[in-house]
Amino acid sequence: MPNSPNPCFRPLSIFLVALSLSIGWGIRGNYGHETGAMFPGALAAMAVCLLSGREDWRQRVGYFGFFGALGWGFGGSISYMMVIGYTHSGQALTQLYGFGGLFLIGFLWAALGGAGTAIPAVLDRKSLTDMFKPIALLLCLWSLRYFYLHPLDAWVQTQLELQGMADASERHFSALYWLDSDWLSVLMVVCGLLLFDLVDRQFARAYWLPLFAVVGAMIGFGLHLLFGQLGWTEPIGRYLLGYQGDVSRYEPENMVVNWPLIIVHFHEYIGALVGLMIGVTVYFVRFGEFRCGSGLFMHMALGWFAFFIALPVLGSQFLADTSQPVLAPDYGGIRLTSPRGDNWAGVLGTVVGAIVYFLRNNQKPLALVTMVCGTIGGIAFAGIAWLRLMLVSFGNTHLSDNPAIQEKWAHWQETPWTEPSRMPFPEFISEIVTDPAWAHYQRQNWHSFLEQSYGFVNGIGVVVALGILATRVPRLNDDGPRQRWTHVLALTFVLPVLTYLNMAKNVRPWKRSENAGNFGLPDAMKAPWIENIEFSADGWFSLFFAAAGLALVLLMIVHLKRPLSIVPATWLGRGQLIYILLLWAFVIGNFGRALPDFRAGRLLTEGIIQMNAVLATVLILVLPREQDTLATRADVNYTTWLWGSLLALILAIATLPYGAMLSVREVYGDAHAGHGGINYRFGPNANWKREPILKNQEHR
Repeated sequence: MPNSPNPCFRPLSIFLVALSLSIGWGIRGNYGHETGAMFPGALAAMAVCLLSGREDWRQRVGYFGFFGALGWGFGGSISYMMVIGYTHSGQALTQLYGFGGLFLIGFLWAALGGAGTAIPAVLDRKSLTDMFKPIALLLCLWSLRYFYLHPLDAWVQTQLELQGMADASERHFSALYWLDSDWLSVLMVVCGLLLFDLVDRQFARAYWLPLFAVVGAMIGFGLHLLFGQLGWTEPIGRYLLGYQGDVSRYEPENMVVNWPLIIVHFHEYIGALVGLMIGVTVYFVRFGEFRCGSGLFMHMALGWFAFFIALPVLGSQFLADTSQPVLAPDYGGIRLTSPRGDNWAGVLGTVVGAIVYFLRNNQKPLALVTMVCGTIGGIAFAGIAWLRLMLVSFGNTHLSDNPAIQEKWAHWQETPWTEPSRMPFPEFISEIVTDPAWAHYQRQNWHSFLEQSYGFVNGIGVVVALGILATRVPRLNDDGPRQRWTHVLALTFVLPVLTYLNMAKNVRPWKRSENAGNFGLPDAMKAPWIENIEFSADGWFSLFFAAAGLALVLLMIVHLKRPLSIVPATWLGRGQLIYILLLWAFVIGNFGRALPDFRAGRLLTEGIIQMNAVLATVLILVLPREQDTLATRADVNYTTWLWGSLLALILAIATLPYGAMLSVREVYGDAHAGHGGINYRFGPNANWKREPILKNQEHR
């Protein structure tokens, strides 16, 4: 049969992958964070796999969903709502910063999402299945963190409280709080990978590890004592410690600092701790092998810490006035969403670490996908934010042709807000009345429009990047031993685990509301006929879900030994079944979450998602064809492609944020565009100045 044109680049194929990520992204907005972002990643990855026309890819459809979910999950840790607010601000420098920040966030999110999606498209069977060994260990550690991190945090906090060193009133006064980041999770990954390397080497030369650690700790402790004797400790401490906020407005003692409190309270042991870590590092550099793909995860984890410490933690201090005891530069430091979390810096290091690993290990196709998806993702986030601002200008009276409004907004930006609380909307906003003809249009859920549209363009990035690989990556080598447990693990994560982690968040809106007219689930319920068995609503949900999930896992194991008739005979059919199961589990679950408080405004979210899911179901069953075949090209020059993608990235960064800022200001002038809070990154009313994270206030 003659080779077909690349099926990934058929218009409807591009539309289906984009639609898959769009549906998932709309739902992700309701669940948030890493687990919410995993669903659209899994869905789009499986869609492009099934549409590829490559049977060797279709046999890995479960792996595509698994790695696609993991890759897209990283970006869920990045805070971005304040950055979107910057683009609405009416302040030129803040708007430029906002569009640039959205480009960066979009790049980071999509770069790792694309890299994860491409892993099963590039690696041979042995390399791919070997990666599940460290991944299985990391998932176990992640499960421990999910269920036991808070008890550990509480125990550490209690010990400090007993010594009068801490207060548990707010989570940002926790001894382990560090710029609202995921540093503990990343530290667990590093420790898990070190343990894996020891086990994988069967503890060969492990007897050197205690020696390196002890010697390193002793040297570090000795240097710390020496610095103290020389009088260097206090100046170094002042240089490294910074308060996160404007100390002319708030008491420094009430502010968070750029290090965890546990380090601040036990600073006398810093030398020994740093020395111990250096000693352990030297040991693993000398003897570690980090096989089975664990080297990739170590590059990513170490990159996370390197960039997190270099940028938001220390970078601001290097540029500050070190003659002052409080180091908070007037620009707010190297913090993208100050005073919000700084996971963006860690994720930036993760992307750099992954690219370095790919290039060092001759995995240039993965580096190429990382760059292509990242560039399109950056264009998507900044571009769709710009498009939303253009669309909400219709019927919006905050426009540049309204001189009275422009004058009031300009005055508002330059008048410092002095109250120690969140800045309210100015009083003159009440004078502005939206054109009645556009009132219904303006009241739509425009944030959902942004999310679904951004997801749609990200999906285009996925199908373009994987479409490039589809005709360039040779047929995958599947001569290695088949590790069936990896299929079970991948599908268990994609179906029951991923669904539970998100749907468990439905219970809260289902519970009783303070509004007497909104009756929901009771807080606790007793078992039928057995009075002594009582669980909370969350407990019953988890119990029922665990039973269904366990049944699914057992059925998969049975199928490996004796094929079940309900499972299609072809890999295309199996992939379609998995896609539809995952799609509708989330669509129905998401609708159930919104149902207690469903209003007309939700039609743009759940209504559009429902219609798109129907369309995606039809397309996933109709578009992929068993007869599609592809020829792959030999001797592909990936270096040229990489330089081309880097050039495209530089051009996009250099033009898009600036062009978006200019065009938005042409429409709105100095006025705030509405549809969000008032956020400034610079000037007297910058968010980091007027509303820092304070220990005696609720964390935002």
